[in-house]
Amino acid sequence: MPGVPTIAPPCFFRLPLSQCDKLTGRMEMQVTTTENHVLTQDADLSLVHPLETSVDSQIPLSYQDYKAAAHVEEFKAALDLYCRIDNAEGSHRAEQFLECRQWAWFARHEKTGMVKVIANSCHLRWCPICAEAKSGLISGNVREWLEIIRRPKFFTLTVAHSNEPLAVQIQKLYKQFRAFRNHKAIKKTIRGGVWFFQLTYRPKVKQWHPHLHCVLDSNYISHRLLSTEWLATTGNSFIVDIRAVKDTCKAANDVARYTSRPCSLSNFKNIDNTEIFSVFHGKRLCGSFGTGRRVLLRPKPQEDFKSWKRLPSWQVVIANRHDNGPMQAIYKAWTLCRPVALEAVKDIMAQRYDENTVDTVFLTVNKTSQMSFENFY
Repeated sequence: MPGVPTIAPPCFFRLPLSQCDKLTGRMEMQVTTTENHVLTQDADLSLVHPLETSVDSQIPLSYQDYKAAAHVEEFKAALDLYCRIDNAEGSHRAEQFLECRQWAWFARHEKTGMVKVIANSCHLRWCPICAEAKSGLISGNVREWLEIIRRPKFFTLTVAHSNEPLAVQIQKLYKQFRAFRNHKAIKKTIRGGVWFFQLTYRPKVKQWHPHLHCVLDSNYISHRLLSTEWLATTGNSFIVDIRAVKDTCKAANDVARYTSRPCSLSNFKNIDNTEIFSVFHGKRLCGSFGTGRRVLLRPKPQEDFKSWKRLPSWQVVIANRHDNGPMQAIYKAWTLCRPVALEAVKDIMAQRYDENTVDTVFLTVNKTSQMSFENFY
């Protein structure tokens, strides 16, 4: 296999930042192209001093491998699910899934000097890497909202176990939750909130257990009142839990992890995963009401996307971070979440390579995928 060049081939430089979304505190920036395929990723803040650690030498040249390392079992379960769905439906989700984060490059903000990693995204619901990125965005939005309301609460609603099909149980839960919010006693006390769906399973009795987690903008409300109102709504369910939010960051993280995935596929058998995929296809897993509608549950376009200038690819920087000054400066700025001076990278920003450089380890993709990236202008 040819060696890794010190500068990315032209197709990487021609991937434009057509529309950037909100930056979060986790150093994340989402980018949406005309085909909705490009998404930036957050810096891994656990690599505080990577140049002085043994872990540094083991960083994968594949950005996908780097991101999937924290989700090994879930990645395997999702791939297995998509392969079975493809065999049944003749679709190509597994191929799309396996291409997620295969192409990644660094970008520098021309004013602040901050460095981000931008990569392609599959946008599939059960992709653990995409789910992590989405939950990070929404967690930040929820936390900001919790910090400005007066009495934030963490609220959980459960339903009685049932042998009804999962789809029926979820439909009932959503309908009952809407009815519950319209009760006079509830509307009087709860000003708004954001809700998230979670699913668990009881293997001993072979029953699903759907429930909702909410963060609320509310005055004091007794547990007894909530339980009574929920029982009046459902007819057979009275178990609820409510408590004051003391740590807004923890509360936001707890609920946002269910943003795109209501459960972990690796916790279920294949037959259950297939049912989960079918039931949740196209279904909302989070929502807001009242004052909670201020919380953005999807990326918001950012105006300064043109200020982000492309740098070499992930593979180039990682492969040359020890013996190349500009590459080391880029990598160190990213891991330490600090700006990099233009003088340190201006030479590599100005360089371009001709088409003879594309026969490297960068482009192990089919021609169709490669051309689709080159056409993003």
